[in-house]
Amino acid sequence: MGLKELNYRFENELWPINPMTAKNGSKEKTLIELQYQIASKSLDGSPLTFDIILNKYTQYFDYIRQLNVGREPRYQTKVLSIAEWLSAEKYREDVSQVVDQRDIYLYGK
Repeated sequence: MGLKELNYRFENELWPINPMTAKNGSKEKTLIELQYQIASKSLDGSPLTFDIILNKYTQYFDYIRQLNVGREPRYQTKVLSIAEWLSAEKYREDVSQVVDQRDIYLYGK
């Protein structure tokens, strides 16, 4: 995938899911992080692709939204921005394994 296509797909497919930026971030910094991850990382021995990131972030975002349904705002799990999620390499995690730290504290593993 070329840079032009990557930029287009980022703008039209990934960014609209959660247009929130990191604390000191911007849309451009998020795009740079995306380009870096795709260019330099692999997942299970295969090159990391935009489609993998899009699929995994969509699953993550939907899972956190469902998790927060019915919770008081102060107890809701914070959704990571795309840049934070990428830099923490959360695409390596199974979304069903995402556990709120509060739940661990209250209920153990």
